[in-house]
Amino acid sequence: MDFKEIPDDIIRRSMRIKKEYNNIFLLNTMDGFFIFRPLTRAEYLDIVDLYNLEGEHAEDAIFERCVVWPDFSIEELYAGTVSVIANNIMNMSGFSDPDTFLGLLNASRESMELADSQMMVMLLKAFPGLTLEQINNLDIQQLTHRLALAEQILGIQLDIQKETQTKSPKGVLDFEAENKGMFKDEMSNDIPGFK
Repeated sequence: MDFKEIPDDIIRRSMRIKKEYNNIFLLNTMDGFFIFRPLTRAEYLDIVDLYNLEGEHAEDAIFERCVVWPDFSIEELYAGTVSVIANNIMNMSGFSDPDTFLGLLNASRESMELADSQMMVMLLKAFPGLTLEQINNLDIQQLTHRLALAEQILGIQLDIQKETQTKSPKGVLDFEAENKGMFKDEMSNDIPGFK
């Protein structure tokens, strides 16, 4: 399944959901499209304990915690749908697979070289009371003013180069681009729309 084959209503819904959950993923099953988020580390540790105690019921818990759309009763779904989605959630969460974890860590390390990341680091160093959320809620005038202050405080001036735009046009949520780095080659064959 190509991104262009995702229905417009799913794309619009996904854009709204992305405002609440930073990382979301789309999966098309026999029961239709599902949007899910990865487990947090604390949730993952809870699920590991649950697997040890209750086995298969852990999949239901993963499904119920992480599927953010649509609202389904597990009993309404085809046999196997919950398992497929729960396995994808576990894989996308990355805590159980060292290769996924290391791949994500290396990608994050590479992103630290980008001007935006360097700017965030500088602001956090210069203003330890600021949080990432507070920085992200600054408008451009506030942001550039604080960045100039941070440069003065730290005695470092960022060399910011103009970057070429590689993102989708404004207002378009590109699941493939958003999730591409998260999928390993063997998983891409199992999940339609992601190669």
